[in-house]
Amino acid sequence: MKIKIGTRKSHLALTQTQLVVSEIKKYSPSVEFEIVEITTQGDKILDKPLLAFGGKGVFVTEFEEAILNGKIDIAVHSGKDLPTTLSTGLSILATPMRADCRDVLITSENQPFNPNKLSTVGTGSLRRSQQLEEMYPNVKCVPLRGNVPTRLKKLTDNEFDAIVLAAAGLDRLGITPNNGYIFQHLNPSTFVPAAAQGIIAVEGKPNSEVSAIVEKINHAPTNISFNCEREVLSLLGADCHQSVGVYSYIENETFTISGFIGISGVKTVTMPLSQAKNAATKLAGELL
Repeated sequence: MKIKIGTRKSHLALTQTQLVVSEIKKYSPSVEFEIVEITTQGDKILDKPLLAFGGKGVFVTEFEEAILNGKIDIAVHSGKDLPTTLSTGLSILATPMRADCRDVLITSENQPFNPNKLSTVGTGSLRRSQQLEEMYPNVKCVPLRGNVPTRLKKLTDNEFDAIVLAAAGLDRLGITPNNGYIFQHLNPSTFVPAAAQGIIAVEGKPNSEVSAIVEKINHAPTNISFNCEREVLSLLGADCHQSVGVYSYIENETFTISGFIGISGVKTVTMPLSQAKNAATKLAGELL
């Protein structure tokens, strides 16, 4: 059997796709794979912030059309790029184990970040901009788009004093401080990540031969966090036009979820793991 996997063309997207392939092969070693690279609207338009031309869906629409018309069987997404509503007939088949969900403030090794100095920080995220400017009054955030290597090059070219990237992407690409950077990992309880940050989501048609194979790589605790964090976004009616962060973790059968919207301040709800969805609902209510 051959599974056609849709992916974006960036190094990170292809790396994440290979991680999915490796996981599936652990359970179904005889399955063959065809990687289908797809260029999305979000990849084509790099000179505008996402909120200027459509938001999260700009990285997903072409993949959903490709699944529905049979060009591909599944698509591999970064969980934080997914809109809260998928196209009719599609679902998330699996979420492998979550990677580091934190954001990282990055500077060049010869220019350490000085919170007392006026600094320009590059980020394409309204959420990151608001939190950074609240945390560091001397920081001014400016728009930054492009793949991870492109953003890092702009830092080393001194277009910015610092940039912010997701730890998961850096880890998956093998980029470390040894590459000439200083990393400051930001505490997710106070600098709240995007919902589903660090999670890879595999989208496809449910109740099929392919879905039965893909579902084997699902990591249940990650899936709980994925669904609950996205549930908060859905209940808030939130998208990338708003500054929203949601983060959850499971410890000793206890589910903790934190979030903020706009200038609401961070709220946190803790409940037994069996009531995780209720915790998400309660958090959304406290944020509204």
